[in-house]
Amino acid sequence: MSPAPTARTIWSIGHSNHSLAGLVELLHGGGIEVVADLRSQPRSRFNPQFDRRSFERGLAAAGIGYEWFGDDLGGRPTDPALRDAAGDVDDGAVAATERFDRGIDRLLEVSADARVAMLCSEGDPTACHRRRLVTPAVIDRGAAVIHITADGTTISEPELAAQIEAARPPTLF
Repeated sequence: MSPAPTARTIWSIGHSNHSLAGLVELLHGGGIEVVADLRSQPRSRFNPQFDRRSFERGLAAAGIGYEWFGDDLGGRPTDPALRDAAGDVDDGAVAATERFDRGIDRLLEVSADARVAMLCSEGDPTACHRRRLVTPAVIDRGAAVIHITADGTTISEPELAAQIEAARPPTLF
């Protein structure tokens, strides 16, 4: 079942190892008009079709706009203050920055005028900063998030959260 978009919906997708044509097909299937690229470093050794310039040109040829949000909403910040003692990204610290707040504002502004999909490389939304970091901030500001999966099906964030919760093994306490 495909969830219905609300008045303000932001879509979520990962390019994974799709071909450019395959990703464009998924984007067109969701009616996406603009890709909001959340990658901190918009390039790929394994999927050069998603290097920023090539990707931007390919999207334009398919009638899809492109905006880069990696400086504000990327999942790999370079500031050491945004990492924990083990060197992992501290999502709470990132979410508390002015830069992140500005990026969320901009993402919501773009989504007011176009059907937007936030994108990074991770195909599985449950393993990605799109869901872990950006989605809660978008939802807190009144928007809905719908994830486009690798096969083109869609699932709303509440449905995905419920599936994850239902799959957890029960605890004794």
